Amino acid sequence: MSISKAAEAVIVCVCALTFALMVLAMCMLLITGNGLVHHDAMSFWTAGQLLAHGENPYDPAGTLRIQRAAGLDTSFAPLILRNPPFALPLVLPLGYLSQRWATLVWSALLLAAFALSVRLLWDVIGRPKGLLRWLPYGFAPALICILVGQSAILPLLGVALFFRYHRTHSFAAGAALWLCMLKPHLLLPFAAVLLLWTLRERRFPILAGAAVAFAASIGIAWILDPHAWSQYATMASGSKVEQEYIPCISVALRLWLRPEALWLQWLPCALGSAFGVAYCWRRRASWNWTSGGGLLLLVSVLVAPYAWVSDTALALPALMYSATKYPSRVMLMVLAVLMALMEGEALRGTPWHSPLYLWPAPAWLLWYLCNRALASAAKGHGADQEPATMLPLT
Repeated sequence: MSISKAAEAVIVCVCALTFALMVLAMCMLLITGNGLVHHDAMSFWTAGQLLAHGENPYDPAGTLRIQRAAGLDTSFAPLILRNPPFALPLVLPLGYLSQRWATLVWSALLLAAFALSVRLLWDVIGRPKGLLRWLPYGFAPALICILVGQSAILPLLGVALFFRYHRTHSFAAGAALWLCMLKPHLLLPFAAVLLLWTLRERRFPILAGAAVAFAASIGIAWILDPHAWSQYATMASGSKVEQEYIPCISVALRLWLRPEALWLQWLPCALGSAFGVAYCWRRRASWNWTSGGGLLLLVSVLVAPYAWVSDTALALPALMYSATKYPSRVMLMVLAVLMALMEGEALRGTPWHSPLYLWPAPAWLLWYLCNRALASAAKGHGADQEPATMLPLT
């Protein structure tokens, strides 16, 4: 039984509404300029300004000086670049633009990266017929990520490029993983399995591509700022990020059990990596990155030592795969409702440090597991092929 037209229309309408609200909010931000000083592009623009003038892009004092001049209220802390020096080639061009133009260019870059990611993932998964092909464009974490200027969309693009080209252009696929180094803490279980798989399968061109891109980015960062890594280490050690409440499972676990024990924040990541390696090893004879890699992304985001709600944009490949290969009218409606709830929280102005954002990462994983369980149950009732709700693919 295929998904009814009415259900399909409701799902797509919800996604279209969330996308329209995001575009409207972004346009209002750029037109009025209200809130630009609190947009995350501010940190990239400020770092670019410092770098363009030969200063330390991670300097709190320099960052504060520029952002106060741009209109940041004295009651707010400065937005310091927290990405490692791999990001310096990306932020440097922003430093030669005005704040508003830098925000516009950065937002356009993220939007283009998101659209390309969806296109690449559809190429791998198989594009469904009908309106459901537009489902990913309403994925709330990705839209929020673009709206606030967070950089998690770029690792998403790196993963999508890897999924698309790891079979045919191994070196380029490995090089694309450089984008994942912009937020490496989000993908540690995924990276552990990737290293195991490449060594076992002897896919050395992937490792070579990743190594070349890694070395090139280090070299470029050194040319731009020879002291970038020591400056980054100084910023990271003095940032007191451990004193922030970041709404994710790892931070909540540490604060619940023993707030002073920072190692507890890394325990879920270690367990998630062990699970990922065991999961891949059991399926080593028939490992498929499109299906298995999606689950690894869900686990990686869930157990990350710290992750913001916008970082759950990395859940998109798994949800696209499951929703396309095993579509269920009820589960797709649930997914649409979850996305609408998350977008509503963001547009309502819920603070980013609020515990109300603890639920998305577990929710995406739970939805994925429930959808697969329903598909397996349907298959066990006499179907020898995919579940009867399988959508025809183009």
